[in-house]
Amino acid sequence: CSAEQLAETEQLLKQGASLSTYEKYKKRIDYLVGNGKLVQAMSEYDELLAILPDVENELSAKVLHNKAVAMTALFLFEQAAECFLQ
Repeated sequence: CSAEQLAETEQLLKQGASLSTYEKYKKRIDYLVGNGKLVQAMSEYDELLAILPDVENELSAKVLHNKAVAMTALFLFEQAAECFLQ
């Protein structure tokens, strides 16, 4: 590893330290989307939504948005629209 890679990794770890368990889970799923694993990510987003407490409204909205974006990449426009409207 280069010094630049180590610094980047350290920065990512610092950023993640302040996140809740649910936010970390979302970040891992977002990583799947970024790497083209859209179907797996949509399933994971559903699992996260199922376990999110009702008080996590803001995070739920972000999860639904990201799930809808993944759906549009798969041309699932009707399902994406439903997520955007929730």
